[in-house]
Amino acid sequence: MGAAGQVLRRGGDGGGGRSLRRRDALTAWLFILPTVVDFLVFVIGPIVGGLALGFMRYNLLTPPSFVGGENFVKMIEDQRILQIFGNTIYYVVGMIALDLVWALVLAVALNSFIPRFFKVFFRAVFFFPILVSGAVISIVWLYLFNMDLGIINWYLVKLGLDRVPWLISSDWVRNSVIIMTVWNGVGFNMLLLLAGLQNIPTELYEAGRIDGAGRWASFGRITLPMLTPVIFFILVKGAIGVFQLFDSPFVLTKGGPGDASRTVLMYIWEKGFQVLDFGYAAAIGLVLFLAILAVTAVQFATSDRWVFYR
Repeated sequence: MGAAGQVLRRGGDGGGGRSLRRRDALTAWLFILPTVVDFLVFVIGPIVGGLALGFMRYNLLTPPSFVGGENFVKMIEDQRILQIFGNTIYYVVGMIALDLVWALVLAVALNSFIPRFFKVFFRAVFFFPILVSGAVISIVWLYLFNMDLGIINWYLVKLGLDRVPWLISSDWVRNSVIIMTVWNGVGFNMLLLLAGLQNIPTELYEAGRIDGAGRWASFGRITLPMLTPVIFFILVKGAIGVFQLFDSPFVLTKGGPGDASRTVLMYIWEKGFQVLDFGYAAAIGLVLFLAILAVTAVQFATSDRWVFYR
């Protein structure tokens, strides 16, 4: 009886343990259920709907009708699409390169010879634009870039230089958007790189000095390799963000002159909410998604060659 009782007790304990685990699992699922529902409804749902819409003709006035690949054929024949995608790629390369270089210069400066008080002050100054709406920043720069009344051209004239048609020349307008956007966002990447610099062990620099490495050698062989994880994050985040650039060129130029500064997202907005060609807008959005996916995949596939993790 004693052995049988022990077996029964063990069986009872096992059943109770399983019941407790089931209750814990049910409680956990109840806690995450709102997040799961939110993800399915507001993320997966729109993605699936957008994919389906890309193969339909829909203008809000008539029911959606399936047209197969007609929207994608229309995209191939669209004479504006190549320039608009070219503008976006130009922004991706220009903004990421300039932002990364400028943020690295600022981070190195703040991490080295600047007194502590000025470090705190300049960190706040360069980060502050991140806290302001991009549309508000664009309105400010709209006046700064003004051909006749802008303060930038005023200083250029004082220096004996010609006025620059920042926003009215197709040769300058994309660079103007890049300058403003980099100014707006450089503070965030500066803080990321500054945190990465402060995380580099000083023993590495001491070992480098013992081996006779100067400042430039230490920067190239110690600082940059140790910063590659942060740089990789900035490149991935920057590419995804700039491919979806909308607010700054929209406020500054409305995409003009012509399509000289128009981005893909602005074109999607135009086709969807001005022309009401939602099927074509969804098809362009699908191509943009695939472009972002391809660039991100290439970044991750090549990261093993140059990103060094400690």
